Amino acid sequence: MSDNKQCPTWQLLKPYIAGDTDDFITRISIDHTPEMTSSIVVTRYWTGPKIPFLEDLTYSDEEMFVDKVSPSDLAVIFCTSGSTGYSKLVPRTHADTVNCLLMRDVAWYRKTYGQSVKITMYSDRLLGLIGGFSFSSTVVTKVLKDSYTLDESTASQDFWDAVTNEDCTFAIMAPLEVEKRITHITSSGGVFPKKLKYLIVIGQPMTKEQVKKMFLLSESVVVAYGSTEVSSIAGITVQEDNFESYNCGKPSKGNMLRVVGDQNGLCKPKEVGTIQVKGERVFSGYYNKLEHPDPDTLKAFTEDGWFNLEDCGYLDDEGNVFVLGRNKDTITYGAAVVYPGWLEDQISLHPDVILACVVPVSDPVLYHNICACVKLSSTSTVGVEEIKSFCEQRFLPNLVSAYTPRPAFYLIFKEDFPELKTSKPDRLTLKRLAEEQFGYQKV
Repeated sequence: MSDNKQCPTWQLLKPYIAGDTDDFITRISIDHTPEMTSSIVVTRYWTGPKIPFLEDLTYSDEEMFVDKVSPSDLAVIFCTSGSTGYSKLVPRTHADTVNCLLMRDVAWYRKTYGQSVKITMYSDRLLGLIGGFSFSSTVVTKVLKDSYTLDESTASQDFWDAVTNEDCTFAIMAPLEVEKRITHITSSGGVFPKKLKYLIVIGQPMTKEQVKKMFLLSESVVVAYGSTEVSSIAGITVQEDNFESYNCGKPSKGNMLRVVGDQNGLCKPKEVGTIQVKGERVFSGYYNKLEHPDPDTLKAFTEDGWFNLEDCGYLDDEGNVFVLGRNKDTITYGAAVVYPGWLEDQISLHPDVILACVVPVSDPVLYHNICACVKLSSTSTVGVEEIKSFCEQRFLPNLVSAYTPRPAFYLIFKEDFPELKTSKPDRLTLKRLAEEQFGYQKV
């Protein structure tokens, strides 16, 4: 944890610190969490005898290993993104990190890009998330975004300077972060003197329009589908403008995918259902010392051992998986079940729209009505009426009746669009804001 007073972790744990905060590792004592006994205190400043964290890692002569570690010992606990409302904890053993994750990543890099290729990768992923953890450090050098000193006003230029100076050939980023960097650099008259070889985008379903923009930054785009509980689930490398929206490619080696309906029956090709996965990458259960068996783990797996990803999508005839979004994000619009992805795809065709999220609001007749939450580019001058007019032109020719799903309400954002720490849209906050402004209020 950082010793910055504004750091939420510091605010939460400071009352429980039992040791000296000037020490590199300080003792923590929490009665109801006895397993948590210590914390590494990270600082960027000299405070008494304590050396700034990066300098200490670089120059310390202390031994940085632990004796008597077995493959079955816990190595790291990841946290999920929190898109379900709270973060769950995903434990991984040393055997997991080597056999299931590191070796498969190394094999993928070498098979895809050559045995001797030098890989230097820019990453905006947090180290506590599975997408940011350096499983593949034996073949990849990572250049990381520094959240301590990040200045958003210069972040785009800082990003490109880092990519250029460190000779990065790869980048792994969230789509929102890519949009920010491209929009800022192009709107300020900047250019990309050298493209990345591969841009890996993770974290949310991708539309054709989103991927098309990314070729300004990279020669090839890798759309990756993954989760904290599985790591890589599927992926597809796009080298030309031939991407089909929401296509996440074929399952990663070692994974089996299936799509099931309401009664857990297998869906036909192109029939939408819930995506499930089985394979050696899949975790064994959530970390929970308080309840046994863990209720979240019981809900996550089927009786025959398939992990429920809680994503809706389908498989095509070639075995590619198309991910439309989270099951919990579907909207009950009268008798119709609406998957937000298609509506979001159409709204995103407006040249000023960076991102669109469609969320439900309560309605006394339809059960849900529809609100489009739209993030505009920082230089845009359009307002609600212009976006609404554009959307009506897109949707009205496709309408079968007055009850055909389309947005009834709009929320427009620029710099203050709600995001999670993982750079995913914060749909829970967007739902709350839309409900407060447009939802049905009982008298």
